[in-house]
Parts: sequence; C-alpha cells; structure tokens
Amino acid sequence: MTTSIKSIPSFTKSAKALLAATNGLDSATAKFSGALCTTLQQYLDACAMSGIERTQKGCATIGKAVRENEVMVKAWFHDGTLQQKTVTEYAQGMMRAYFHNVPFTQGLKNDPDMKIPSVDGTVKGGGKVKSGGKVQSTNRAELDKTIAKMLEQARLIGLTEFAATILDVCLDSLDGFKE
Repeated sequence: MTTSIKSIPSFTKSAKALLAATNGLDSATAKFSGALCTTLQQYLDACAMSGIERTQKGCATIGKAVRENEVMVKAWFHDGTLQQKTVTEYAQGMMRAYFHNVPFTQGLKNDPDMKIPSVDGTVKGGGKVKSGGKVQSTNRAELDKTIAKMLEQARLIGLTEFAATILDVCLDSLDGFKE
C-alpha cells in the first residue's frame, strides 16, 4: 500500500514561533547574566565593607560561604536548578574578583592572570602575583585609567550620582579626560 502526499504543510509559522521563543530566551539569558553579575558584586562589596581581607584566607572564606550556603545547596541537590559545578565556578570567580579588586564577571574563573596566590605568594603553575603596592611614580594615562575604574565600580554598586559628580569634576578639571 502506498500513500501519496499531495502537499506538505508550510513550516513558516512554526519557524517564526521558534525564532520568537529564541529571542525571548536570549533576552532572559541577558537579563539573568546582568542580575547575576550585579548581585554577586554587591555581595563582594558587602564583604569588603565588613572588613574581610583581600588575602587567600579571606577569599577562601567567601568561597566557602557561597558553596555551602543553604539556599545554593538546596538549589543544586534538591531542586536541580543549579549544578554543583556552576556554584563552584561562581565561587571561584567571586574569589578572584575579590582578591584582585576587580568587578565580577562570569569569565573571571578562566582568566589565568586572575589566579589567587597561595599563602607564600606563588601561583599554581609558577610565578608571583603582582601586588598593588605604593604608588611611587605614575603618569596621566595611568591616573585616567584609575579614575575610569573607580567610576565603573561606583556605578556597579549603585552610586550613580556619585560617579556622575566625579565624572563632571574630571571633565572640568582634567584637560582631555575621557572615560
């Protein structure tokens, strides 16, 4: 017995529905990513305000607090919302951001320049981590970079009016300043 197909239904309507769903997913992913970075940075700012030192030990304390948090454990063990690996990666990125005093980003855990040194100051794989140290000499370009970073940090923690005021002062006082 043979069946003949006279015409196949158009897939266009289905394709448009899939594309619309993908656009919604992209939007939701971007929204989540922004909320994730902001929320984790706010936690790191709270750690700094509470006096946790930017040392290996201080960072280990932060990592443990994140990995062993009851809400996070429930999410990965009981709900399946998160994988334990994901929570560990968030913790690693947060520890690196905190130690190096840079904004949290999701890719920080993979950045070889952002490793945390051991207690003796060495990094796994060799080398020493540069410490900030005292500023004994600088130049205008370095000052501009530092100001731009400070403005970014202020905005990340919600100090937008403060950042705007500092930016206005810089634009008025420093010839050629560009953010």
